[in-house]
Amino acid sequence: MKLSNYERSQKVFEALCKELDSREWKYKKDEDKLKVNFIVTGDDIPIPISAVVEDKQQIITFLSPLYDEFPEDKRTEGAIAVSYVNNKLVDGCFDYSIDDGTIMFRLTNSYLDSDMGDELFSYIVDLSITMVDEFNDLFKRLVVGSMTLKEFMDKY
Repeated sequence: MKLSNYERSQKVFEALCKELDSREWKYKKDEDKLKVNFIVTGDDIPIPISAVVEDKQQIITFLSPLYDEFPEDKRTEGAIAVSYVNNKLVDGCFDYSIDDGTIMFRLTNSYLDSDMGDELFSYIVDLSITMVDEFNDLFKRLVVGSMTLKEFMDKY
């Protein structure tokens, strides 16, 4: 029997919660919105992550904001740095707001006509954490001026 879109979304949400439970991570879940929020500690900072199962689009989205914001006088530099990094990423991207200088990592995966197994969830969760952990220090150094844009680009 074929599952409805909403039933499939519920199964994906349950699988996500199962993955987080298997890691013994604490999280807040909103079953009505098919959303979980959790915090994990990377190498040096806590990393907040929101995961949302979006029923209408049949996608799951992981969002993780970075802590540092580019000040107004460095926002163009921030846009260049984020674009440079995004051009090299295979999965996920950094969203950047030129209005307030904020950065957020976003990873989206479709589950339309497919099942999302444990390995895929593990990959998505781990990749989100790795990307934020890897780039938060680089973006921070650019924000505070301890690294030039050229050094940033040479580093990555």
